[in-house]
Amino acid sequence: MPGRFVFWDFDGTLGYCDGMWSGTLAEIMQDAEPGAGVTRDDFRPLISRIFPWDRPDEPHPEIQDSESWWQLLTPDFIRAFEAQGLSSTRATELAAEFPARYCAPEKWHLFDDTLATLEVLSEEGWKHVIVSNHVPELVSIVDSLGIKHFFEQIHSSAITGYEKPNPEAFNIALRAIPENATIWMVGDNPEADVAGAESVGIPAILVRNSEAAASYQCAALKEVAEMLSGE
Repeated sequence: MPGRFVFWDFDGTLGYCDGMWSGTLAEIMQDAEPGAGVTRDDFRPLISRIFPWDRPDEPHPEIQDSESWWQLLTPDFIRAFEAQGLSSTRATELAAEFPARYCAPEKWHLFDDTLATLEVLSEEGWKHVIVSNHVPELVSIVDSLGIKHFFEQIHSSAITGYEKPNPEAFNIALRAIPENATIWMVGDNPEADVAGAESVGIPAILVRNSEAAASYQCAALKEVAEMLSGE
């Protein structure tokens, strides 16, 4: 039997990070420079378009390890700290702290409906795959949240080199499962998750978001389980 699979986005769909990127930069600086008075709003415009998923038409399959991937972002983190008045030396020191701080298990949380939804769908025979624009440490983050055992595969764009909605981000996952399987994509981003999946023939459900063009939408993951129960 080909089986039934749900392709899941991770960040914003199954889990979330306290403060996200700009908040983590502010947290690092506040800890290192007490009284600096910076907030995530001070950093947000400085990093608004620095990530590989902001350029999904520029794949990077040659970069498949954590150190090389983070090196892509480090110069932008340094510039963000310098913009807050830090010297180049000090900014470089703080930028080096970012990967460990961002990936720290205590910063990551599941949404309230994530675990129950995975359990219900698993009991009904659905298998799960993560296809996410994320950091190289995604597997470790998922493991720290206690849900790694639900997933047949976990594909992070930092390791595959392809960001959604690039079709290859989905094709990599498709090649790893049986042909003719029933597949649905679930994610919170109308372009990356929904349009990207549909471009390779995968029906997609938009969650925790709204978009008139999305054929399938659910406010909560519980509704996803209800929608797929008849498949």
